[in-house]
Amino acid sequence: MTDLDPYISRVLQIGKLSLGGTEPVRIQSMTNTNTMDADATARQVIELYEAGCEIVRITARNVREAGNLGVIRASLENKGFDIPLVADIHFNPRVAEEAACIVHKIRINPGNYLDRQFFLAKEREHQHDFAPGDIREGITRLTDICREHGTIIRVGVNHGSLSERIMFQHGNTAKGMVASAMEFLEICRDNNFHDLVVSMKSSYVPTMVRANLDIVTEMKLKGMDYPVHLGVTEAGEGEDGRIRSAAGIGPLLAMGIGDTIRVSLTEDPVAEIPVAQKLRDHYADTRRLEKPSMPWTSEGKVRVPDLIKLTYPDHDYEEMAIIAAAEMSSLILKAQGNNYHISGDSGRLYPKLVLNILQATGVLITDTEYISCPTCGRTTFDIQTVLKEVKQHTRGLKNVKIAVMGCIVNGPGEMADADYGYVGAGKGKVTLYYEGK
Repeated sequence: MTDLDPYISRVLQIGKLSLGGTEPVRIQSMTNTNTMDADATARQVIELYEAGCEIVRITARNVREAGNLGVIRASLENKGFDIPLVADIHFNPRVAEEAACIVHKIRINPGNYLDRQFFLAKEREHQHDFAPGDIREGITRLTDICREHGTIIRVGVNHGSLSERIMFQHGNTAKGMVASAMEFLEICRDNNFHDLVVSMKSSYVPTMVRANLDIVTEMKLKGMDYPVHLGVTEAGEGEDGRIRSAAGIGPLLAMGIGDTIRVSLTEDPVAEIPVAQKLRDHYADTRRLEKPSMPWTSEGKVRVPDLIKLTYPDHDYEEMAIIAAAEMSSLILKAQGNNYHISGDSGRLYPKLVLNILQATGVLITDTEYISCPTCGRTTFDIQTVLKEVKQHTRGLKNVKIAVMGCIVNGPGEMADADYGYVGAGKGKVTLYYEGK
């Protein structure tokens, strides 16, 4: 990872909230209630808002759920809450078009929004002939609706749900993630639609960081300046989830990349907010520096010792773990230092925390690797309880990766890299995987 000049995005208006440019990093989360239960969903939106969440995303699996977003929004406004709402859309363009008339912003996934159905209609031997023009009509229709209603589009690429076409051309890589996003961004720009946010998410920290650096570089080359949303998808729960999220989000914020963030935890969504706030506040003063602060020698070379000591005398353990993960990850991703010490109050060392951060960044695996999604309205089982039970029975299996996923959106994609997997497959059903099958 190399430093880039800070990325100053354009400013967008999402409801009454300004997003991008030199505005503060905005904190997001997502409800995990049934979208058809308007009262429960509105109640959770308010809980998130009162905890410090500024933008709330709600899943819409079908046109009926998309329509119920209007009931949820009206319920919030009747209670005096004007909170920016985002509809999370997968697979069905009609759902996006319906939701775009109701909420402030929609999130679409290029990997399954239109690509999937067009691709499956093609003969496999002609995969290389498939062109972005095949999806242009659908995106044009969506941008026309969003322009009419003042709705923002987030082009949200997930490493675990790239289309078959993109993977055939670029592999399941950061390069493929960038190609997937740029196709949609360029079609939107051709339609003179610029109310866009882009996100590049992966459960693997190096891929997530690489994809964000590359999309920013590519947007600069193409004269684009769209805001960037950051997050490590399927980060997990507890300390592991907090460390993995900080290890991905922190280095990018330190480089001036990131206009909104979400810390995705397999917990109550409200638990995500304090973690995101700690990251935002830690980088608030350095986010838009002209150049990152580094120790330079008189010869113009970076001076980095072999042993790097990170000391946090004024932090409690959770805050120390979050900030240390962000700062140590920055050093690791830049290949700076070979040994790390983390110490807290009274000079106490935390070697286990160092190992956990090394595991989160993929440098050294010393324990079982868990991938789990934060859940949303698509999840039909108690994933938090299942994850705890899986961990209870599998802790200590070194070099074993286990994925526990709520639904089919990213579940099957995550199975490709997991030794074992547990994926929700509808009400009362799960699919078990072994070595991707």
